[in-house]
Amino acid sequence: MTIFEKAIRTSFAALLMAGGLSSSVYALGGIGPFGGELRQLTQVKAKVVCINCSIDEVRKTEPNSDAKLYQLSHNDGQVVIEVTGLNEEHRWRSIVGQANLLVRSSPAVFEKLMADENRFQEIQLTGLLKSTRTFHLYHIEEVQDGSQETILHETQS
Repeated sequence: MTIFEKAIRTSFAALLMAGGLSSSVYALGGIGPFGGELRQLTQVKAKVVCINCSIDEVRKTEPNSDAKLYQLSHNDGQVVIEVTGLNEEHRWRSIVGQANLLVRSSPAVFEKLMADENRFQEIQLTGLLKSTRTFHLYHIEEVQDGSQETILHETQS
């Protein structure tokens, strides 16, 4: 076998493998590592209003409030947050719509969200908002002295 034939066979085998892999990736719903949704991380500035209670319970205590409340439900519990800023407000509103959102995160990250010291403190949640109304929460940090203002846009009423 000549060098030319080996090169053609190797190229043909590589082409078949690349074609097979790319078609299976598209069959999974896209080319991104997150199930086909190539989006930037969503950053949410919020205050934890209630831990292990429902959004309905919070609304009963303050029926005239205009606060943008959302219930984040996780296997380890649920929290109600008041959203004060978003970096992708239009996307958030179009996906979340109603006030309930499923959260996926490590137990340690969600425990940090549920910590009593976060209650009524301004925090920033960073994660990936999927079109299935699931928020993959990766990071939580306390916002101090407006230090996150350059990243987030205040929500509009």
